[in-house]
Amino acid sequence: MGKTKSEEAFERQTQEAVELGRKNAEIIGNGHKWCKHFRCEITSYGMLAEMYQLPIGSHRVSCKYTSHCVESMNLPWIIPDFIIKACSQCEARESNGGDFWGNEILRKHEEKQEENRLKNISFKEKLRNIREEKRKIPVDAKLKSKLHERQILSFAEDLFADDNTESSEAFQSLVESAKIGADLFTEPLIDLLISQFDDALYSKQCIDICIQLIPYRKDLHERLVENAKKVILYGRDIEEASSLIVQLPGQKPELNDEELTNLIGNQFRRRIFGDGERGPKYVNATKLIALVYDKKPSNVVGVIKKLLLVDSKESRVNICKTIQALQLITPGIGLDLLPIIVDSLELPDDRYEESADGCARKCIEDTFLIYPEEVDSYLKQEFEKRRVAVKDQIISIYNDLARSIDYSDKYSKRKICNVGKVASIICNRSISLFKSSYIDVKFRLDLCEAFNKSLRSLDKSERNKYFDNILGYYTTISEEDLPPKKTKIWVPGDPIDNSPQLDALEAMNEKTNWSRFKSILLESIGEIALGDEEHLNSILKIYETLDSVRNNQFKAGITTLLGKIGKESQLLPKVLPTISHALMDGASQINRANALYSLREIYMYSGENIPENIADAMILHLIDSYVVVHKSAVEALNRCNPYLSDKQKEEALVRLSNLGKLYINEPYFLKDIFELMLKISGESKRFFYFSISQIKSTFPTKEMFVDYDIVESLLWRTSKKLQVFNIVIDFVLYNINTYGRDKYNSYEHSKRKKMFDWLFDIPKNVFEYKKNDILIAAQDLAKKDPWESLHFSALFNQFEEYYLESKVLTEASKSTSTEVQTKKFSKELEKVSIYAMLNHNVCVRNREGVSKKLQEFRSKLSE
Repeated sequence: MGKTKSEEAFERQTQEAVELGRKNAEIIGNGHKWCKHFRCEITSYGMLAEMYQLPIGSHRVSCKYTSHCVESMNLPWIIPDFIIKACSQCEARESNGGDFWGNEILRKHEEKQEENRLKNISFKEKLRNIREEKRKIPVDAKLKSKLHERQILSFAEDLFADDNTESSEAFQSLVESAKIGADLFTEPLIDLLISQFDDALYSKQCIDICIQLIPYRKDLHERLVENAKKVILYGRDIEEASSLIVQLPGQKPELNDEELTNLIGNQFRRRIFGDGERGPKYVNATKLIALVYDKKPSNVVGVIKKLLLVDSKESRVNICKTIQALQLITPGIGLDLLPIIVDSLELPDDRYEESADGCARKCIEDTFLIYPEEVDSYLKQEFEKRRVAVKDQIISIYNDLARSIDYSDKYSKRKICNVGKVASIICNRSISLFKSSYIDVKFRLDLCEAFNKSLRSLDKSERNKYFDNILGYYTTISEEDLPPKKTKIWVPGDPIDNSPQLDALEAMNEKTNWSRFKSILLESIGEIALGDEEHLNSILKIYETLDSVRNNQFKAGITTLLGKIGKESQLLPKVLPTISHALMDGASQINRANALYSLREIYMYSGENIPENIADAMILHLIDSYVVVHKSAVEALNRCNPYLSDKQKEEALVRLSNLGKLYINEPYFLKDIFELMLKISGESKRFFYFSISQIKSTFPTKEMFVDYDIVESLLWRTSKKLQVFNIVIDFVLYNINTYGRDKYNSYEHSKRKKMFDWLFDIPKNVFEYKKNDILIAAQDLAKKDPWESLHFSALFNQFEEYYLESKVLTEASKSTSTEVQTKKFSKELEKVSIYAMLNHNVCVRNREGVSKKLQEFRSKLSE
């Protein structure tokens, strides 16, 4: 199989990342030579950095003598900027044998600053001269004009004023004057306005003024069109120029290829960061292209073909979005452009920002929704002759359509054909392709997903047509662990021999995709059979004929299917006996595991309790010798709501305890076991203490996320008994001290914040008993993360342990005093530490005063 677009893009991006890693390594070396205090620390990296042993990832650049700090993956961008901002005036810099590199950066920066300063002066001078020249024209015209025309000429004079506010007010005045007194615009003023179409500074304003004159000055129409076309040729203000042409009554505009190329090619429609899914709109430019297309379609098609087949991702995104806008006005253009858009899928693409292939597919999908049969027919013939990367994109079109046709309101403004017809075509094409033996298993999987999604848009009678077909196909492939092998055709340039590791990975990937394909096919059968008693009877009859040894996979698949059908309460009584039989199928561990999965699916959201006899069988499977069975039993009991008697709870807890000892080295499954134990324990103190003791014997698992989850489960279940509090506090302190804070995500809703909140709610007697352990943990944390240790200082403050609060704050202050960036923070901590100590002294004096009074009172009593 050839490479898909994502695989091609991954290879290109890997090469770019490796090249950047080499440049990063070189510039890091230069930075260390430039100054002994230069620091560049990697903050995150991935597989490529490990494979190539290069600095590929996010780096933080800093120095202990400056508060300036920057972070990026692209060090050639940020390190020179850091040198300029942090090192140009630094007296602490110590050369490490490489002054020339840094001095050259500083020299070039100074030269660039001087060049920019001179350019700025020159630009302001030129702008002043231009404005003075333009203002002379209305001044001269006023001398020869009539009194009532002079006011408009004054507005024109102010339009070119240096003051932007004055210029803006004059523009608004001219627009209003054009609406109510177009005949007062003299020939010299008209000439001035039209002449400014060539000027980038004033063309937009002058076009807007001329647009207001259109209804009243028919004598200007021809001149305005010719000059608007010139603006389009310049490739700027194309929306305003198009608006002028479109608003001229009775116009049938003609644009030559060069004008069309500039009109289409200079539209920037890509999504702007922070603007959601929307980029700039070109309403009038789109209308103008549509008018030209209606008059001469071949011109527009030819220009779009030339622009769309350029190997530039940004250009392709812009052109495709222009096509999408055109399709709203003239839907037929999609059919004319279909071959060109499919050809554009041959060009490279990447995963960053907007996908050019994604935009092209969207154009095809919009056309498909209006002309489904024509587009489907064309895609079918192209699919057979295109390379693998393009086949992948064509399959994605069917998949995207299947996902979106449920939301037909999205297309309410379009002339969309019947949704059921589109879904039927997608189903027919998908099923015909994924049943073909020459189609790769990954493509079969994608097509099967499209088929499954499209079924939901069909009515019941249409869905029923596929039942026998799909069930029969599933019967033939259910026992196959891998799809039929295809003959591999060697193409010149392909590697002849892969490494054994790559071959093994490919085989594993193929097996996973094939298993997923069969699973989705089974879901589709369930989708069709859902709510249909006749189909259910057919499935149950098939199940009865199957042998657990010869038809192991097929029988287990049918068991899974029955779990999906049994979600409907009216069909559950017919399904449950068969699932119960599968649950005790001693000849097939897969069938038993799938029966547990089916019970989980049925009872997970139903709110009903599992029957007692089935709950007994599920508890029995906790000690099943097959891993797949007892793991499925744990998951099923965890997700469902079984009603268990005390005897069943005791039996389940003992078996889960033994299972926990067996899986001590598998933390994630161990977490599931503990959660189930706590769930089964419920309100019973005896069972809860048993579960806590089992967790204590295994905690910690040394897996951060697992330990966090275990502690989180315990926090809200903690008993008021001192013994349980002590255990959970130890767990909390371990997690806080062992695992660091995530500095790149919100802290407010993190699990660590929940642990501190819980500590603030512990009873006073528990705190007194554990305060020494808390102090040790707080001081350790203050050395590693002074900011987070402030939670501990607040905790001591809450319980009026001001001396301990001061100790934590002092430790935090020490650990932040060595860096320039944190000196201010360190001083603040030192101040607060002093205040805490003062509070402690006041409390001590108060206690001593009370003690003296008590002694005096006792002595008086004794006398």
